[in-house]
Amino acid sequence: MNAEAKATDLDVLAQEWAKRLKSCEYAGEVVVPEAELPVIAKQVLRELFSPRRSAAYRKCLLILAINCMYYKHDEEGFWIHFCNLLNIDDNQQSHEWLGVMLEGELLALRLLPHSRPGPFRFVSPLREQCGITRQEIPRFAFLLNHLNERYGWDGIRTLERENFTQQVTAHVQGKHLSQFLKDDQGWFFTRDVARSVSQLQRNVLDLQDLEQLHGYRTGFFRELFDALEQPPDKTGPVTDPVTRPPLPRLIFLPDFKQVALAFDQKGSNAGQYKLSGEIVRRNPIQLESEDMFDLTIGGERLNSDSEWESWSIAGWLPSRLPVALFHMERGYVDHRNGVAPGRYYMLAPFKKPPPNGVLLNSYGMIDLPFSELDYDAWLVLIEATTNLEFLGIFQRPLDGITNLISWAEETNKLPGTYDLEKTFIGRLPPIALGRCELFLSNAVGLFVDDGREVRRVKPVDFSDEKVHIDIPINSRGRIWAEPISRMREFARLDTLGELPFCLLPECRITWPDRLYRFRDQPEVILVAKDDDISLEIENAEPIDSSTRAWRVMPGVGLIQGYLKSGNCEVPLAHRVFRADIHKRSEARTPYLVSSDFQNPVSLIVSGIPRTKAEITLTDGKETRRLGELGTFNEAGEISLSTFAIRDALSGYRVPVGQFVVMDGSSEVRTETLFVDCDAVCEWITNPTSTTNVQWLPLLPSPIAEMLVRTLQIRDTPPKQSIMPVNADSIPVCLIRLFESFRHLCFVFDGSELPDRPDATGDQIILECQAENNKKGATVSWFVQAKKVFDAEKIAEGSDAEALLAEYSVISWQPPFQRWRDKIEQIVRHLKDDVEALPLVEEWKKDVERGYSASYASRIASQAGGRDLTHAWVIYRAGNLLAAVTKAKTLLNGGVSSPIADLAAILVRLCWFRLGYFKSQPEIDFRSSNKKLLSSYRELVSIIGFADWTNERPVPATKNLSRVAAALPITAQDRSVLKLFAEAEHDWQLGSERDWLGCYCELLLARAMNMGGETKQIAQLFQGIIKNVPASPDRSLLIEITEKYL
Repeated sequence: MNAEAKATDLDVLAQEWAKRLKSCEYAGEVVVPEAELPVIAKQVLRELFSPRRSAAYRKCLLILAINCMYYKHDEEGFWIHFCNLLNIDDNQQSHEWLGVMLEGELLALRLLPHSRPGPFRFVSPLREQCGITRQEIPRFAFLLNHLNERYGWDGIRTLERENFTQQVTAHVQGKHLSQFLKDDQGWFFTRDVARSVSQLQRNVLDLQDLEQLHGYRTGFFRELFDALEQPPDKTGPVTDPVTRPPLPRLIFLPDFKQVALAFDQKGSNAGQYKLSGEIVRRNPIQLESEDMFDLTIGGERLNSDSEWESWSIAGWLPSRLPVALFHMERGYVDHRNGVAPGRYYMLAPFKKPPPNGVLLNSYGMIDLPFSELDYDAWLVLIEATTNLEFLGIFQRPLDGITNLISWAEETNKLPGTYDLEKTFIGRLPPIALGRCELFLSNAVGLFVDDGREVRRVKPVDFSDEKVHIDIPINSRGRIWAEPISRMREFARLDTLGELPFCLLPECRITWPDRLYRFRDQPEVILVAKDDDISLEIENAEPIDSSTRAWRVMPGVGLIQGYLKSGNCEVPLAHRVFRADIHKRSEARTPYLVSSDFQNPVSLIVSGIPRTKAEITLTDGKETRRLGELGTFNEAGEISLSTFAIRDALSGYRVPVGQFVVMDGSSEVRTETLFVDCDAVCEWITNPTSTTNVQWLPLLPSPIAEMLVRTLQIRDTPPKQSIMPVNADSIPVCLIRLFESFRHLCFVFDGSELPDRPDATGDQIILECQAENNKKGATVSWFVQAKKVFDAEKIAEGSDAEALLAEYSVISWQPPFQRWRDKIEQIVRHLKDDVEALPLVEEWKKDVERGYSASYASRIASQAGGRDLTHAWVIYRAGNLLAAVTKAKTLLNGGVSSPIADLAAILVRLCWFRLGYFKSQPEIDFRSSNKKLLSSYRELVSIIGFADWTNERPVPATKNLSRVAAALPITAQDRSVLKLFAEAEHDWQLGSERDWLGCYCELLLARAMNMGGETKQIAQLFQGIIKNVPASPDRSLLIEITEKYL
């Protein structure tokens, strides 16, 4: 205020100053000439000590103190000069006495919100009202010279606090000035001065306006400019101020469900930003890795001098701040520093939703790159009276943001564009002004940058608290409000609201607006009269050559692209709502299995926002309704537990079903299946099941392939059992089922496992036991029993009796009938083996009694049994050739076990006794009795051993020895067989007088390297060689004897 105070009656002065203070932002705007101070000080002193002092003395004392600080304050401080001016003692008592009165007046005038603690309780508020003192102006100008040279006036306005403090430390001399500038009020003051000078340079203000601004002492700028090296008010060569693209903002994108960095689109298109050392090519940039989150996020930006400068903004780190607020237009705010009223996206753990009193909408689960975090997003409304305890704030801080402008309407906003930069078609909507009186009084200015020029919108253009601004088509820019006067209310703010915009010609984009399947390909169509406007969509194919019609690829959930018109390129993003149901822990869930409904599993169902949520289940033919679940949220989602639909699902009897989301009366299928593994297993094991079922086409190819292959295994033994391709896309329960079938193929069918070439039977048995102890017992028994069935060499104790005893306690059976048939076949043979010796011993009595019209034994009563008995009777009578003839007749007639086994043994035994070792013909017969068959094979090996020309080891005759005791063989033949049974332990050399026995002794002696004994046996054999029948091998026997003699 450019008025001088006269040394008149204090009451008159007080009234005059009181009027001025009502229109002042700071008491320092009331100027008292330095020469008047002593006169006024005497009057104030007199009032201070007057018993009847007037109420005016306090205002006069305050104005006197602030002006004293401006003229006198130096490195000695304030109190020494003020006490001298009042002519009172400079001591602590005086400081306290005067300070309390000064503080009380500031509080009464509402220039001080509350008393302050600390040693500078009284001085600091006075300093804030005064600002820079006269003696400090040169040093303050020195700092501004340096800052202006380095950052420009606009750069000083947005200089970060930490950087500013460092510059003050380096370039400011004087303790008191340095302390003031490092304090909040000093930082605010410097930024306010820089903003006013910037407005002067931009011709928003002239020198006269500058001198009349609220918040500064009259004459301050004149004195400051005199001290600056390059006063901004002097004519001459003026360089353009250094400019920078705006700082990016940390935002939440509800369509993406991600946190992102949003850059100024114009600066981004011009390549004026760097992040992690790389030029920003895409805008916005989603934060998709953990290292992109921090309490401070920084990068670089290119200024108008082509220099890269660092930038940093407040960031979010969930581990430090579990809850985050994102203003719908301004982006992330650190709510600990204050929360202005408005609408915010709130991100927090899904189990800690906001109170119902602030909740507007829910967006469901969001995509954060922290595997251990499960966050949801909500839209909340915070008002001036909102209880902020849900944010962890128990004492509301000062609001740090003031927004005085907004779009009055958005009817001509182009759908599909980002809210951070509103894109309008045709013309801009009007601007709504909050607190219009601030604009009308020149306290706040409204500015527009349309990409061509920056200008101020004059108050004369305002009407009804709305402003209509004409902008050329194909313009991109911003409209913003900033303080003109220095106001305490906006001390910490450089702008009071900002509206980025892009204005395009009239056009319309037709976006997908219904519920789609995952495989559907919706279309995006641009309609515009202007030929210079085009559309480009990512993950889509053009429908024609116009580039105005596109077909989106299957599965795309968020359509992204660009709309180009003139020099404007507008990023686009639009949600495609696709029917889906998935587990909360998974991005996609191809199937839900019956076990998912045994315990609660959190699901998310996707549909159309704000519509009724209803799902059904279909097998391709019939549909089962699973119920209404509520209403889809703002993101088109609803969360539920599997228990919510468990009861409705329990009546579904088909192995497989496809989940369906209802869109009104339309059914839209999801890609998620319900698979009842128990029902699938039951279907597979049913012998009548075929692939001709309505639900099989619902299955994706890996599962369908596995089921078809399983049915093939059910019917036919596979040579190889191969795991399905893409086994990881098959439910674990079905993979385990198929792996179980592969185990059984390996055991029962001898199938190869190509993916496990080194697998052994023992390994497979252990895996079966791990799966199911009872199954493991059955498989282990089968492996041992099959060895007996195949007449392999087996361990002691694994005979038929032991195996049948073990089988009697086995309860598990394989799922397929053909495998159960194999077990039954083995069991029958084991029973036959167990019953073989008693049957033979019973039949032996019939043979030993000789010919009879009828026989009592069961073997003799079977088909061919009577002829078999006659053949053995003939053998025992010594008519070997006749016995052979009769037995071969039986074999040629196709008799079955045990008739065939006993006939074959008889034929071999007769030929052996007749001296046929090398020239015995093959015998073809079918045997189903493993014990008799094993005995036959051991007899064949003895005969082979008797071939002198083919030296072999002594054959084993374990089975033959048991069976021979029950057979009706002659004493001589029994003696020969006994030689082989006793050869390894109590064989008595030269005990045989039968030619065949003697010859076998010779063979055994040679095989056992018994040197001299061999010659002795040969001599014995020479004496009885005349008894050898006239067989083809007789000459060979004589030759062998002569060789040893």
